[in-house]
Amino acid sequence: MAHHLTDAEAQFYVRVRRLVAEPPGSIIQGYAEGLWSENEILGYEQLPIENLMAVFVAVRAASLDIVRRLSLDDIERYRKTSERGRCTSANCFKAYTKYPREHARQFEKVIAQ
Repeated sequence: MAHHLTDAEAQFYVRVRRLVAEPPGSIIQGYAEGLWSENEILGYEQLPIENLMAVFVAVRAASLDIVRRLSLDDIERYRKTSERGRCTSANCFKAYTKYPREHARQFEKVIAQ
């Protein structure tokens, strides 16, 4: 789960930059998260999470640097994703703000079991 959370954060890092730099309506290709989790080379089951957590923290901080620079017009910019279609910055930010918390609750359930 930690691997997936870091992958999702890295995807957001790229998406927020594409949203700002590329023309409105640009299509952003998603990733096959299920296939990533099953890929032995990516090591979801074997690799330690310490490096992943460092990546997550650094990438989130770097994304926040960009988010803080956005204007109101930038917040309304949109792009199209291969997974969900049209998505504004505001919608995207809401989803990614909740994402780590949702996974934290999943971690807590697994640990409690």
